[in-house]
Amino acid sequence: MSAFFQKLYIVFVKFHKHDFSFLFYLLSVMMLAYGVLIPLLGFYWDDLPFLWFMRFFNDLDLITLEAHRPFTGIFFFILRPILQFSPLRWQIFNLLNRFILGIAGWYLLRGIFTTRKNLVDWITLLFVLYPGFDHQFISVNSSRHIFSFSLLLLSLRLSIKTLENPRRMIWIQLCAVILSSISMLMSDYFYMLEIFRPVILLMLISPKINPRMYLNRIFRLWAPTLLSFLLIGYWRIFGIGQPYYQIVVSNADHGFELSRVIKTILADIQEVASLVWFEAFTTPKIEEIGSTSIWFYILVVILVFILSSVYFIIRGKEGSHPSITSKLPSSGGIKVALLGLLLLVLGGVPSWAVGLPIRVSGIQSRLSLPMSLGASLLVGGVFDLIKSRRLRIAFLASVVAFSAGSQFHTAVGFRWDWQRQRTFFWQMVWRIPDLEKYSVIASHEFPFVYETDNSMTAIVNWLYSPEVTSERIDYMVYDIKTRLGGRIPKLEPHLEISHVYREFGNGRQVKFEGSTSNMLVIYHKYPACLRVIQPVYDGHMTGFSPYINQALDLSNPELVKFESVEIEPILEKLYGPEPEGSWCYFYQKADLARQKGEWQLVYDMGEAALSLGSNPSHVSEYAIYIEAFGRKGDFTTAKDLTALAIQRDPGLDRLLCDVWRRIEIASSLSKPEQSIINDVVRNDNCLAYPD
Repeated sequence: MSAFFQKLYIVFVKFHKHDFSFLFYLLSVMMLAYGVLIPLLGFYWDDLPFLWFMRFFNDLDLITLEAHRPFTGIFFFILRPILQFSPLRWQIFNLLNRFILGIAGWYLLRGIFTTRKNLVDWITLLFVLYPGFDHQFISVNSSRHIFSFSLLLLSLRLSIKTLENPRRMIWIQLCAVILSSISMLMSDYFYMLEIFRPVILLMLISPKINPRMYLNRIFRLWAPTLLSFLLIGYWRIFGIGQPYYQIVVSNADHGFELSRVIKTILADIQEVASLVWFEAFTTPKIEEIGSTSIWFYILVVILVFILSSVYFIIRGKEGSHPSITSKLPSSGGIKVALLGLLLLVLGGVPSWAVGLPIRVSGIQSRLSLPMSLGASLLVGGVFDLIKSRRLRIAFLASVVAFSAGSQFHTAVGFRWDWQRQRTFFWQMVWRIPDLEKYSVIASHEFPFVYETDNSMTAIVNWLYSPEVTSERIDYMVYDIKTRLGGRIPKLEPHLEISHVYREFGNGRQVKFEGSTSNMLVIYHKYPACLRVIQPVYDGHMTGFSPYINQALDLSNPELVKFESVEIEPILEKLYGPEPEGSWCYFYQKADLARQKGEWQLVYDMGEAALSLGSNPSHVSEYAIYIEAFGRKGDFTTAKDLTALAIQRDPGLDRLLCDVWRRIEIASSLSKPEQSIINDVVRNDNCLAYPD
């Protein structure tokens, strides 16, 4: 038996000595970082509009989805019949997509640092686990950017191939131009990274020849992709009318200030290349992600640390392949770091040029992806300066492990975001069975991290008007704070709203036209139930944001139609089976019944809700049942619920006073019943704060 294990160990060590063993290790680490929660994830942010377009718009619209990124539509057109509308399929695809990006980066770096294989492996690991890019799980939208990045890196590697295979230089250059062009036409995030190509050639071509011949050779090798780079840049800026984002060289307040630009660049580079790695070591709190998730987080960090340590210990020291000439001195950690700094700057130029902030979390973290390879090279160069091999491995394994843990932590956040989105969807179905056409749903503080009003517009149209047969869509969702003064002119009635939701490359516009008088205001502060604002009931409600209070009188609940729309099967499958029997289920059914004036049904829903034995997340949700029990004559229960509500939130006194006034007006009261009401209501302060 001992001989068997000894042979097994020898095979294990030999396998790890092989170059391609790293790819198996890379995939294993990525599965731990990204793959554990994949079955529990869904669609987010711009995924939702893209899926809506894929489902209902014709092939020509889809193919010409983005005029400034023409290959995006083709990419989605090819993937639509394969991945369809399954979150699991898209998440698995994007994990493999990220793995391919890692292979492309690894292949490129192997061509630059031929004998620094351990160094290349470190950088590749940091690259695929880069904790500043958390859009991995926004699988539909990020997939085209990740794929585009892979194409560019492969194109750069082909330029190195022209040096290794001069006889096939023309064909290799042609392939490099094609891949680079597709990349630039699919995503503009990586446009300036093309400038890295001549830098690679400068590094790899021997400068011992005549300087003029040296530069001439570099230019000839770069010329085909440079021409494509210039033509696409000219077309994108001048040829399509205007770029998607306007290039900003100054602003009205400050004009062009070189010091301000430099300060912005340095701050972004510090955040993207330095602070983000330290932030990866910040462990999540148990109350933030839950006890089960925290144990999985710890397990991911420990497993990745062990895997990384064992792998690099077995791999041995650099220099185990003396037959290959190094393109970089073994003491070149500083050069690697400087190369990373160059890539950081090139990767950030597109964002800085249009004035978009670069962040390492949230929506804007998508802009850190072009800088992720540079950030990884910078850190890899710093690791290379550590003389002690054991210390270097310990530091590397720690950074890799906590970066993997950071990505798992991000996945937990997306899991909860998907749960909130599903909750929001089903509460919309229960409370708003159907909606008058050309209505605006307005809100503030949506209960999501990644979804915006633009995202939810697609879902609302998919729910209430799935067939897009014209160039006019039926519904818009607006965040009041974001859109006030723009798409929402003012919070006044009878003002026209006109908004082009999407303009396709074929010239078709999908437009919304409505009015501020056709506005339904909603409020959903998770975990409280979604609330359709009704001025008659919510006039004295506390806890709303200032923007909801400003728009309260504009909310028109009469836009809600009581006959349920038939949910499109794919959408119903997407959000899962209807979760009946919760507090919010009964609350939404009761609120809809209240709007219809069916107080018996409100009373029945109240009994069912109270029988659950759970309390609402916001005690104001008791108000609807207090009124139902009071109208039914069950004043004892109504009085007890009022006392409970006031005890938990004294600020609700005016709202509950309104409830009891309506009970008094709607009921024919006996003297004992009037006495009970008098115990609750006072003429001076309204509520008597009953015990």
